[in-house]
Amino acid sequence: MSQPNASKTPSIPLTQHPIGVFDSGLGGLSIQRCISRMLPHEHIIYVADNAYAPYGCKTEEEINARVLQIGQWFHSQNVKAIVVACNTATASAIEKLREQYHIPIIGVEPAIKPAVEQSKTNKVGLLVTSATANNHRFKQLVARYAENAEVLIQPCPGLVDLIEQGQRHSDECQKLLHQYLTPLINAGVDTIVL
Repeated sequence: MSQPNASKTPSIPLTQHPIGVFDSGLGGLSIQRCISRMLPHEHIIYVADNAYAPYGCKTEEEINARVLQIGQWFHSQNVKAIVVACNTATASAIEKLREQYHIPIIGVEPAIKPAVEQSKTNKVGLLVTSATANNHRFKQLVARYAENAEVLIQPCPGLVDLIEQGQRHSDECQKLLHQYLTPLINAGVDTIVL
């Protein structure tokens, strides 16, 4: 008697699998829109992890655990690639994600290199989350591109919260921006990376 074949369901070619994109909130939608424009025939699954946003005030262990959990969910959706559309998640957890899954995993990093190239004063400011500011991988990135410029790192606690809540024009947001930008401007920074 022959055994039933469990794989009677036709398998979907890898080219038809979706691409997973995630961020701790809505900021990664700009990256998702760019991917959709460049690859109009691709199916994209976007996760805005608002329940755990922002990642910038979480510990590296919390970020790693959450990113791996999202990676597991994407894996269950049979994605062919994962785009980590979050600087903090990229800096903290992309290597762990790459160790776990053997599909392309693409991250985003602050645009330090083009900022250094464009700066006329050779002074560049970086507005980052607290988690990113303290991350070893991020510090290595800064060191790699900052050999010809002074790079000032400005952690911005609370800023992502206000932006994600749609309060970017609020008085509170304006006060935070003034607080974070004034020292950079006073230091002679002519290029700022968010």
